[in-house]
Amino acid sequence: MQYLPSKKFFIFLFTLTILLSVGWYLNSPKTHQTIQTNTSSKKKDSSTGIIAKKDTDGDGLLDWEETLWGMNPDNPDTDGDGISDNEEVLAQEHTLSLESIASISPASDTLSDDEPPSLVAQIAQDFGKTYLQQKFTTSSIDTERMSTDLVTKLQNTIVEESSRNLSSPFSEKDIIVIKENSSSALLTYINGLGNAIQSMPHIEKNGILLFTLGLSKQEIISEDLFTEELTGYLTLIESLKKIPVPKSMADTHIALMNNFWHQYQIIRSLSKVDSDPVRALAAFNRYPEIAEESLSPLGAIIDSIVQNDLSFTEEDGGLVFVSYKELRK
Repeated sequence: MQYLPSKKFFIFLFTLTILLSVGWYLNSPKTHQTIQTNTSSKKKDSSTGIIAKKDTDGDGLLDWEETLWGMNPDNPDTDGDGISDNEEVLAQEHTLSLESIASISPASDTLSDDEPPSLVAQIAQDFGKTYLQQKFTTSSIDTERMSTDLVTKLQNTIVEESSRNLSSPFSEKDIIVIKENSSSALLTYINGLGNAIQSMPHIEKNGILLFTLGLSKQEIISEDLFTEELTGYLTLIESLKKIPVPKSMADTHIALMNNFWHQYQIIRSLSKVDSDPVRALAAFNRYPEIAEESLSPLGAIIDSIVQNDLSFTEEDGGLVFVSYKELRK
């Protein structure tokens, strides 16, 4: 029998996560509304609840239990040996020890060194251990309660990940700071900044739109479709490192670079929805905060333009900021 948690369970968790996100998305009255932490007074999504408590083949094992063991939820005797899947699972009580349960690790594809561990893999590992401990060390197991807890765990993990601090790796040591703060120096800086931003590739459907469309259609968007935008953010950040920055604008410039890095991290997480839907949905949940974060450095740039009475020609990169002046009033 396949040891758990099997990759089928990852698929099951993926399905639950997508249903959770789709249910929230379709019922949200706003274009983007963040998910809130689950409370006892909040109705749980009916679709996820039904799937979490389903026993398709009627063998006494819920579908999610069968996916934990790598069995087929549609077949009461997956291996065709005449012994029901439920009986085979019960037989494991004699072969599994608490030590072997504690050593369970998720059967997921390994990620590269710069990838964070999959939240789906972590949930699968923790849930698998809890399940086994209850299955073989107590007189009975409340599978309905575990089903409900699984949905709640997914939802709360999304909320927790959404509130996790994002790294802000850039500081003054990463940029070129000049002492001059004249209007001429500011004009040169803002033009250079505008040119760098406008060099970002024009993408008809950015990562947020792609992910939103995926939710509305209940489809997974190919990771390749996010590549151009991700590369664009990294290229932009490298360009910002090379622009001479007047001392008075150093903090603003650093904040802008870190915000672009945060946007990169959001889109990167969205692009990994196929392997880690929990982190992807958390990133989508986080996006409004990151978008609002960008308003602070943008406002400082507009203030500098107004206070120094800077003007731009049609060819100047700084012209891109002029349209935001009215929003600053």
